[in-house]
Amino acid sequence: MGDYIPVLELQSLASNSSEVVTVEGCEILLCHADGEVFALENRCTHQQAPLSGGRIRRGHVSCPLHGVRFNLRTGEPVGQLTRVPLKTFDVQIDGGMIAVKVSEGTRLTSALTVFSSAQLPSSSVDPAFRWHGPQGCPV
Repeated sequence: MGDYIPVLELQSLASNSSEVVTVEGCEILLCHADGEVFALENRCTHQQAPLSGGRIRRGHVSCPLHGVRFNLRTGEPVGQLTRVPLKTFDVQIDGGMIAVKVSEGTRLTSALTVFSSAQLPSSSVDPAFRWHGPQGCPV
């Protein structure tokens, strides 16, 4: 049982561009490509970098950090750097407003397994890794 929440005027999102919006504490990347609007989690599943600022081309968004590409429609990654897809959100255009569907009680999760640093050898812990905490994105 989800509701669509209006987040941005359609006219303010140019073709082949993106914009980050915050919905209930979650950063969502809105992408306008080929006449359609897509909504994805604004976090690359490779190194947790924001996808905002990434190039939108041929139905994909590229991570500005390492170039990992994600399919705008499905969130599926392309290439070898990650196999974990992005969370996607349903989008609706109503009265010139882009609205994103959210569901109560559901949080964004990824297929990553989280280990405490005590469980891993110190050489395997990437110092650039950032834990995003228990807050997830409602969907």
